[in-house]
Amino acid sequence: MSDDNPLLAAVEALVKPQKRGRWIERVADTQVPFYAIELVKAPTPMVADPLLEQLESAIGSSMGGSTSGASLKSQSSPLNARALMKALQIASELRRWSRVAAVEPRSPRRSLINELRAWHTATLKRALEPDQETSHVRQLRSWARDIEALLDPPRSRELPDPCPENGCTDWWDRDTRERMTRPVVVRYRVDDDEQPLIDTATASCRSCGHSWNARELAWELQEIERLAAAKIALDGPTQ
Repeated sequence: MSDDNPLLAAVEALVKPQKRGRWIERVADTQVPFYAIELVKAPTPMVADPLLEQLESAIGSSMGGSTSGASLKSQSSPLNARALMKALQIASELRRWSRVAAVEPRSPRRSLINELRAWHTATLKRALEPDQETSHVRQLRSWARDIEALLDPPRSRELPDPCPENGCTDWWDRDTRERMTRPVVVRYRVDDDEQPLIDTATASCRSCGHSWNARELAWELQEIERLAAAKIALDGPTQ
């Protein structure tokens, strides 16, 4: 079972199709003239291509290899340039792993999925040292996180509060070359029920660069409000 084998689980996270919850539209009430449509969770999950296949498809869509992900050049180029660099990095590291594991080279070049599968098969014949396995698991998990971040960037929400660390109230946007308000931004992902994953959410100030995890930021903002309320209680409201 992959649950009892961290290395196998890390490999499968990259080479097996991904099952994810999905939402469908359903008529909420047909008894009214303009009946409402509501979103409900589908009984069967959506099956997405393996992460490594999605990564290679993202590269192909900007180079004429596929039209499934085609979009305007101005929209696709930044994503696919990053996807290409990540794929080259993974391919280089997998080739190094394969040489160490004495994986027989083949021509033409394997896909990233087949390269990783071949390496993993070779490791079954020659057990890895515990520290080696830990290092490989850490790297594989890092690749999975990087690919997911590339193909599905985290959502973001700007906060109206000043930066709790340095009091910043504005920041310089290099893209628009304008000074903007609301420097503090929270970045987060959602689960299959579209609920924010608080434990992995991060926040940063785009002016001073200070960063927090979401819980740290929430505590600091609450502390500022508490101190402000205490000051008002002592001094009285300002006229």
